[in-house]
Amino acid sequence: MRIKMPFLDNLVLGSTYSLTVTGVINPTNPTSNEYRYSLEITDTTGTSIIAKSYPLNCNYVMPIFIPNPITTTLNYYLADGTLVTKVNAIANIQSEDIYIAPLLTGNDTVVGSVYARNTYLSPFSNLLSSPSNINLLAGGNPFPIRLSSLTSGINYLYFSKSGDGEYYDNLPPLILTSNKNYFTSVSFVETAFSLPINVAQTNYQLVITLPSTLYPMSQVSFTVTLSSAVGIALKKSPTTISFYPGNTVALVDLFISDATLWVVGATTNLVFTPTASTTTYAGGTTLPLNAVAAPGIPVTTLVLNTPSLNSLSYDITCTE
Repeated sequence: MRIKMPFLDNLVLGSTYSLTVTGVINPTNPTSNEYRYSLEITDTTGTSIIAKSYPLNCNYVMPIFIPNPITTTLNYYLADGTLVTKVNAIANIQSEDIYIAPLLTGNDTVVGSVYARNTYLSPFSNLLSSPSNINLLAGGNPFPIRLSSLTSGINYLYFSKSGDGEYYDNLPPLILTSNKNYFTSVSFVETAFSLPINVAQTNYQLVITLPSTLYPMSQVSFTVTLSSAVGIALKKSPTTISFYPGNTVALVDLFISDATLWVVGATTNLVFTPTASTTTYAGGTTLPLNAVAAPGIPVTTLVLNTPSLNSLSYDITCTE
């Protein structure tokens, strides 16, 4: 449950105010689906967070996990073998790569580990993973997974496990902290595009790539427009592109609408605006689009060489 309380009075810069909330009761049965209170204070737009409460005054203490000594232990690791107990992420944006591997000992490495049994894992609650089905196959090596939640808050991540005949112990709970994205706008691997001049109706196709740090956990969409008309146009205006798990690349189709305007030095911007349903990123972005000279056509030059004669020889035959 979330309660929003707007304050209609204007706050004076430099003044001190106090806020008292009474009647808040923490749950007496701290299961994985129960939460204590948390408090966020934002500006009137709801896009800039001013203050936020987190542990120790929100959510409950993680339950104690006792491993089973007669089973093989699985745990969470980074690629370098660092044990993971807590993951920080932005709501609906995938976390860093996490590996599930048998307990490492001695000189064991994560990538060198091998699963001994087929094991199938599914996350509980509203938590999401990529890939959505985590199948640890016998004889295979650990592979990276990513975690996130569609809502902000602190979650204790548990997986249901099946298929291994209780060869492996249950995974210990993992703390997943998901924060709302108030500050990080979308960005792309590409920072600008250069399109050569050409005749009218020439087509171009641009590849737009999300960086791995901004992969979404569910579909996000953007409308694409041009900031000004300089002889280049979108094949479909506006264009809508989407990203989702497994699809982090989008295509934008353009064409030269007026070759007299799309000349060397002309410039405009591709403007990416999150759709109304997209709240994953704090804002959109722009990418410059520049007109450059067309690639030159190689010219073939033929050179005629005239041989120089330095001597002559004759063969003379007498017939009589």
